[in-house]
Amino acid sequence: MSKLSEYNHLRSLLYQKLIFVQKDFLVRVVLVGRPPLRDFVVSVTKENRLKLTLVNHYSHWTDLKGIDLQTFDIALLFDGNSEAVTKISEHLNIPTDKLAALW
Repeated sequence: MSKLSEYNHLRSLLYQKLIFVQKDFLVRVVLVGRPPLRDFVVSVTKENRLKLTLVNHYSHWTDLKGIDLQTFDIALLFDGNSEAVTKISEHLNIPTDKLAALW
């Protein structure tokens, strides 16, 4: 697969995930992942006119410690899976419905 087609494939996957989030009326988003991924999400959100608001970005899930749960609807984890969501939820006392793995 060429780099361009791989990039377009990733954009499409991300768009599908973000649409799913938006359909559940989870519009205030916290991103957890490397800084370039933040720019990627912002780009896809603006390009597709999604009604999502990036309220914060953290490089690592441990940075979520002490976050005010009322300030966001969902934290999207780039480096995670369902096991990671459960672990983070237990470790930081954040409800699992406020956390989602993107990949």
